[in-house]
Amino acid sequence: MEVVAGPVTDRLDLGGVTLALRRYSPATPCVVLLHGLASNARIWDAVGTALAARRVPAVAVDQRGHGGSSRPADGYDLATAVGDLDAALEAVGAVRPVVVGHSFGAHVALQQGAEGHYPTGGLLGIDGGFLDWRATPGLTADLAEEHLAPNAWAMPLAEWRQAPWLPTEIDPETPWIRAFLDGSVLARPDGLVRPRLATAAHAALARSLVEQHPEVLVARLAVPFQFCLATREDLPIPKAPGFDRLRRRFPAGRYCIHEDGAHDLPLTEPERLAEEITDFVLRASVAGIPGRAVSPGPDRSRTLSCAETGSAPTLSCNP
Repeated sequence: MEVVAGPVTDRLDLGGVTLALRRYSPATPCVVLLHGLASNARIWDAVGTALAARRVPAVAVDQRGHGGSSRPADGYDLATAVGDLDAALEAVGAVRPVVVGHSFGAHVALQQGAEGHYPTGGLLGIDGGFLDWRATPGLTADLAEEHLAPNAWAMPLAEWRQAPWLPTEIDPETPWIRAFLDGSVLARPDGLVRPRLATAAHAALARSLVEQHPEVLVARLAVPFQFCLATREDLPIPKAPGFDRLRRRFPAGRYCIHEDGAHDLPLTEPERLAEEITDFVLRASVAGIPGRAVSPGPDRSRTLSCAETGSAPTLSCNP
């Protein structure tokens, strides 16, 4: 999907940190999109544009230290990320929005849904939020901080733009993909680029992630929630076990599987994600789409059946 001029970059001064936003509609957002660790808001450009075409106003947030946001020396933990998100939701005037997080962003969204102060209307975790790193044998917070953060690498921009870590179906020469790639690095005086997220900040966020207990947080949610699993095992830990534990323990949630899906679903399957987000928003009865009734289109991902979950995969909203 080619993304043309349309998304508008805005900035929020929250006092102590400035967050950059990508607005895909001039309307008050009913969907807020969070990127993953060492990523940036432009990963959502194709999804956000597809949502705008469906009259679902969305905004993507660059978390502190990422993308166009400021890079303070501290505040790199999940609790602070939740505080930043609360402040951003209030600043944009979102009314009980659905918070959609990818990878690490899903873990931020989950913690905000359980412990945040700003009321939201639902949570959708894209290949994240269900990952329990604590269950990985031998993985301690110290090891996570040491090994999950990248080395302080530097390379020519042209080499970075080849991005060998991208899913094979992605063309790095696509203009919006290139803009996304460029949004994750900073230029050095010697002409090389380095990660925009500082190594120490990346390590601290990795430590915070390993210390999170997703099942405890899901048990505290009082909003509808859905988790989506991409089945390629392309992360440092197996993804399916945490997903399976959640769907067995919390069958009232919705769960979907992207067969042979890559971890970076916002890059590889933006139209499908836009369909799933729109369906979730409508089912969750989130404000902001006047005149729209629930009429989901064909869902080409696999929603888990009653036999697999123990009950029908419908949304629930606990009082």
